[in-house]
Amino acid sequence: MIKYIIKGLFLAIALSSLASCTIYRPLTAAQKARIEAEVDAMWAANHAQDAKLTQAQKEEERIERNLLNELKSWIGTPYRYGGNSRSGVDCSGLVCQVYQNVYGKSLSRRSEDQYKYDIKNYLAGNQLNTGDLVFFSIDSKAGNVNHVGIYLDEYMFVHAGSKGVVIDDLRKAYWIKYWIAGGKVK
Repeated sequence: MIKYIIKGLFLAIALSSLASCTIYRPLTAAQKARIEAEVDAMWAANHAQDAKLTQAQKEEERIERNLLNELKSWIGTPYRYGGNSRSGVDCSGLVCQVYQNVYGKSLSRRSEDQYKYDIKNYLAGNQLNTGDLVFFSIDSKAGNVNHVGIYLDEYMFVHAGSKGVVIDDLRKAYWIKYWIAGGKVK
């Protein structure tokens, strides 16, 4: 069921990105409302499946739903180096805020420290689950982690970059080039 919500979120963000013609513009209140309405409609259409879930599955669904709602609220936030609020956030600040708000976990502030100290299992791209972290090395010092995002599903992840908080595809050549690893948080 969460996959349907994520797909709807991807579609809505992709459509709003196309409308901006690759020039970054923050989402308008109307665009955010449309995205939320589309995701909510998909959720309602799939709500009947809830009755068939075990208690553990329901708890996992609840946490994933909270994660997606939290991430949805950050989409369009502008990028600001060192930022950790909705007025401006960088990649590791986004991860810190989301993990604190959704899971009640305090993570290291820097992406390199998140990679070194906050991960219990490192994962390949095809082993990732919703909520896992994805790490990249985008500077000239090969192997130094300096960018992080939160995995959604089907190779899509949320991160804060030069265009603000966006959804992106791990399969893009750019991300493949700089990929380090994914990881499950302790």
